[in-house]
Amino acid sequence: MSSGTGSFQTRQLSLAKGQSLFDKMPRGTVIRVAVGTVARVQRIALDQSTLVQRTVMARGAVHCVQVSGWLDLVAQSDAELVLLVPQPVSWQPLWGALAACLAKMLPRRAGRPTSAGQPLETQGGVTAAVARPPAACSPG
Repeated sequence: MSSGTGSFQTRQLSLAKGQSLFDKMPRGTVIRVAVGTVARVQRIALDQSTLVQRTVMARGAVHCVQVSGWLDLVAQSDAELVLLVPQPVSWQPLWGALAACLAKMLPRRAGRPTSAGQPLETQGGVTAAVARPPAACSPG
């Protein structure tokens, strides 16, 4: 049975004595033993050899997967497990918000009025706001 809870997917599994679950589990997966006893077997590849780590987890035990990889869960007795598997994060909304924020902050090219209402003028490759004297100060 699976149900969504925030950014995690909940999986409930039942294993009979001797059954195993061999699955690739992402970093951050939480394994909880609700009933029974389970052996967690993790194989870590080192240069020319493999390190095998076997940990027995009894009822109520919780393990958080630190590094994504293949885990073997072997039921030592009839067992029920609850797995909380993190869901991938979508970065698209974040990038869209960042692009909108940058578009507001960055100045546009020549022709855009400044905040004082003065036009931008380009001379010799340099863009600058040019203040015009008020009409009352014009000679003539």
